[in-house]
Amino acid sequence: MNADYRRVNVAAENQNPDSLLHFYRRLIWLRKTSPALRRGSYRPLILRPTGCLAYLRETAEQTMLVGLNFRSRPGPIPLPPGEWQVLLSSVRPSGERRRGQEVVLAGNEAVILEQVR
Repeated sequence: MNADYRRVNVAAENQNPDSLLHFYRRLIWLRKTSPALRRGSYRPLILRPTGCLAYLRETAEQTMLVGLNFRSRPGPIPLPPGEWQVLLSSVRPSGERRRGQEVVLAGNEAVILEQVR
């Protein structure tokens, strides 16, 4: 057993809404409820990833952007035209809206955005 088992365990994670356990639960719920994440087409936004990966999952009714920064320092990913809303992020608050040509992910950030229609 790990030395920090009294502090890092399911009971403790369940009490903390910012825990990794709750993040994974939100991620699973998002996948179950999102047509684009379940059955959408895949379109890469970065053809040769060098630390960041970004891609779109699209259906007729929904477009989702998944961005992953595998580096410890910030990294940009392209943002297609339109308005985007953060649905889940390991760093930024849900509901945040973005516009522009790119979004800079924090080090080791994972984010899922939905295009606002």
